[in-house]
Amino acid sequence: MAAPSTLTNPTLTASVHDPLPNAGAGEGTAIVDEPATTGAAIDSTPISPIQRRDSLEKHLQTRPEAKDLRERGILHGSEGQSPAIQAKARDLERARAADSLKKELSSRPDAQDLRERNILHGNDGQSPAVQAKVRELERARAADTLKRELGTRSDKENLVARNILPEGNAAPGIQAQQKELQKHMRMNSLEQKLAHRPRAEELVKDGILEKDEAVVE
Repeated sequence: MAAPSTLTNPTLTASVHDPLPNAGAGEGTAIVDEPATTGAAIDSTPISPIQRRDSLEKHLQTRPEAKDLRERGILHGSEGQSPAIQAKARDLERARAADSLKKELSSRPDAQDLRERNILHGNDGQSPAVQAKVRELERARAADTLKRELGTRSDKENLVARNILPEGNAAPGIQAQQKELQKHMRMNSLEQKLAHRPRAEELVKDGILEKDEAVVE
């Protein structure tokens, strides 16, 4: 039996000797010429059912729970609900949200009210840049006014003399107790003076009151 010859082709640079699919024992081998591969080869081996099952089990083990999907807004409805009921529930949620938004928009304050509450600045039609300049001017004016007020405020001695600020450097809690004690002491002193005040007859006798001005007790 003659040895098989190698086929030659200018476009083919490598020969692979594979057994024939139906070759029996003692039969020859087929000579197949294939082009030389350049770069990484692609594995086109089909996945076996066992590998496919293992991959599916891994994905099922790492999948998120239904509760997590509901919190992220991916899954809607409750467990056991059919897709049709879940779709109706989503439509109802959208309708409620739209109705709530409509009510909020209808009851929102107007621009003038927001300006009076110092939430919105500037006038209608002003650009954001102009509104920013207006706010800066208002802050500068407020800071200048505060600076003048602080420069003309009364000192501590004056406030103490006018009975606005209590004497001493005690804590506010102690100052409140001292103030309450002084109040009770003044009331007690006034009661004692009223209890020991002279009678009207004595005042008339001493020439302090006229007889017609005497109060009859």
